Amino acid sequence: IASLIRRYDVPYVLHPHSGGIGSDDHNRPFSPRLRTAVRKMFRQAQRVLLLHESLREGYDEFIRNDQPVSFVGNGVPEAAVYPPLEIGSPLRLAFIGNLIRYKGFHHAIEVLRELPQATLDVVGDFSDSNYEDEIKQRIANDKLGDRIIFHGRQEPESAWSAFTHCHFLIFTSDWKEGLPLVWLESMMRGLPVASFKIGAWRLLAETPNLILTQIGDSKALARRLGELVDQPETYAQLRQHVAAKAHASYSAKEWVRRIIEALNQTK
Repeated sequence: IASLIRRYDVPYVLHPHSGGIGSDDHNRPFSPRLRTAVRKMFRQAQRVLLLHESLREGYDEFIRNDQPVSFVGNGVPEAAVYPPLEIGSPLRLAFIGNLIRYKGFHHAIEVLRELPQATLDVVGDFSDSNYEDEIKQRIANDKLGDRIIFHGRQEPESAWSAFTHCHFLIFTSDWKEGLPLVWLESMMRGLPVASFKIGAWRLLAETPNLILTQIGDSKALARRLGELVDQPETYAQLRQHVAAKAHASYSAKEWVRRIIEALNQTK
C-alpha cells in the first residue's frame, strides 16, 4: 500500500500503535528486505504520529533525523466512574484481554499466588490449548481455583461490568506494547492500573501512586498492591485521581483534538 501511495505522489502521515518496530510478534528481527521497505515507508512520510514521547527510541532506526514527529496519545469513550469500594474490603484484582502467552496471564497467576487473601476476576478467553492446559495446571498446583473467577469472552459494552468491585486492573504483559487501551478504559472508570513497565508506561507514572514494576517482577507488583490497599485513604484518593485524569486527557474527544492539531501542523 505504501508503495502505491508513493508511486502516485500521495502525501501521507504514519500513526503506528506499537512500542517500537523492527521485530515480529515472536521477537524475531525483520528480514533485510522488509527492513528496507519499512525504512522507506517511514522516511517518506510527511509526519509520524507516535503514542508517547517514551516510545520514540523504538523507531529511531526508521525515522529521519529531520522528520516531523508528534505525540498524540490515545483515547477511549468516556464511561461512568465505578462507585467507591467499601473500606477494608478484601483485595480483588482484574485482568482483561486475550489469555495468550505474550499477554502474560501466567504472571497474573504469579501475582495472585503472592497475595493469599486476594481474588482475581478474568475477562477473556484462551486461544491456545497448550497454554490453557499449562495455566490450568499452575492453578491446580498452587490451589488457586477458588480465588479466580473466569467470566469468559465478553462484548466490549459489557466487559467492564465484571470489575465494579475490583481494586486494581493488573497488566502483566511482557511484550513490546505501545499504549494499551485497557489502561485508559480502566482509569476512565476510576479503576487504578498496576502494570509492568512496558510501552508508554511513563504515561501511567504521571499519576501518583500507580504501581509500576519491571517486566516479570510479579513479586514486587504483588507487594506494592498489598501495601497500597492497606492505605484506604490514599487508595480512595487514587481512584478519584485516575478517573479525573482519564476524563480530562484520555477521552476519544481529546485524542481526536490532538490528532487534528498534529495534522494541521503538516499542512
